Amino acid sequence: MLITNIIKIDTMSYHHLEKHYLDKLDIVRKSQITNFVNQLDKKRSIVAGLLLRKMLYCNFNLNPSELEFAIYRNGKPILVNNPCVFFNISHSNEFVACSVSSKPIGIDIEKIEDSNIDSIATVLHENEKQCIASKNNYKEKRDLFFKIWTLKEAFSKKIGLGLSYPLNEYYFSFFDNGKIIVHSEWENSCNFRSYGLHNSYVFSVSSSIVEQNKIVEYSLNDLIQLINCKGLQF
Repeated sequence: MLITNIIKIDTMSYHHLEKHYLDKLDIVRKSQITNFVNQLDKKRSIVAGLLLRKMLYCNFNLNPSELEFAIYRNGKPILVNNPCVFFNISHSNEFVACSVSSKPIGIDIEKIEDSNIDSIATVLHENEKQCIASKNNYKEKRDLFFKIWTLKEAFSKKIGLGLSYPLNEYYFSFFDNGKIIVHSEWENSCNFRSYGLHNSYVFSVSSSIVEQNKIVEYSLNDLIQLINCKGLQF
């Protein structure tokens, strides 16, 4: 099983979420939210916590009030009392994405923004830099950079190394049939998918069962209605 939900969070204020839903989250996430300075970061974290709990309940029948989370090595979050259930969360600007799965999973979503691609691509592997440089125009170079970036984030999160695995020590190859392969000493039967979202975001997933991924997108109001409708006991 591999399910991904993507939520657009611009339909409800942070203050409303803080008032009605912050106390429903676990102590680990509440501590993280307290440390955030930016209100948008706080809002995204509350939504991510609510979304994860809804997904674990709907797909694994796990009661939100019984969930126990912890931070594993390199910042990887785990479900302590259900180690065979895996999840991963990512967010960018107005979107929050969450995947739950029966297998280890890594995801990343990024807003595609105009940047000095030649400069920021220096952190990548030489093969990837050459691939980007071979593109015909700026848009193609920019879009490929963000695709590679999200794939690297998803892969490093899936294998549990995070940014401790230098970006220039492994690389991705892309094929005409859509297949994506990672060349890495840590490669462990990972498969990959990369998706465009609303013409200005890119979203990538790393999992051994990525072909099973079911993606559902909805609004924050939809999420709150689902939570209230199901009467989840947080």
